[in-house]
Amino acid sequence: MNSNRGPVRVNNIGSLTFMRVSKVELQRTVFEPSQFAPVDLPQVAVVGRSNVGKSSLINALVERKELAHVSKMPGRTASINYYYLKLKEPPESYNEFFLVDLPGYGFARTGRDERNRWGALINAYFASEFAPQALLVLLDIRRAVEDDELWFFEQSQPGSISVVLTKSDKCTRNEGKQIRAKRALELGVPEECVFLTSRIDAELDEVPRLRDYLGTNFGQPIITEFA
Repeated sequence: MNSNRGPVRVNNIGSLTFMRVSKVELQRTVFEPSQFAPVDLPQVAVVGRSNVGKSSLINALVERKELAHVSKMPGRTASINYYYLKLKEPPESYNEFFLVDLPGYGFARTGRDERNRWGALINAYFASEFAPQALLVLLDIRRAVEDDELWFFEQSQPGSISVVLTKSDKCTRNEGKQIRAKRALELGVPEECVFLTSRIDAELDEVPRLRDYLGTNFGQPIITEFA
């Protein structure tokens, strides 16, 4: 994984002013390793099991309902998708980067050959010169960490990885906070780099803080008067 980045900066968690999405669009779709090409912005790769809620999280992050397709059938992302994301930080500064959606791993209602193709594509991406600068790993809050997840941590530089615990509405607030502390310890990441998401409990839903964190630490500032 590329590691041309500075130290992690964590914004004030209690702040009520977070970055908002100014622009988002799908700019590139890759089905084969031969289609990898340089990009001129930092990349944050999003990985997770096929049924972990990856598309729902991406839509929440970019403040769009249907940018990433949400399917009732797990494992519908068959390509690597590059979403250009431009964030506005009040009053008038901007950060931009690519949010890179990778195919899900683990359970998926598709053939073995297709799953093997996805795995080869992901391996090639991380082994290439076009690998991401940062990694966002999604974990179902109800599941233990498994070898598939640990593989991604082995591909990452210290300080370049953050974790999202999805489906946090399936547990109480106290349980969610306890699991956050446990996962941070297990995975060796700062607790403030582990985020909870919930569709029904605003206190557990940390998508705005996650968006702010990604923009602050991995976004490239736009240095222009008319950004």
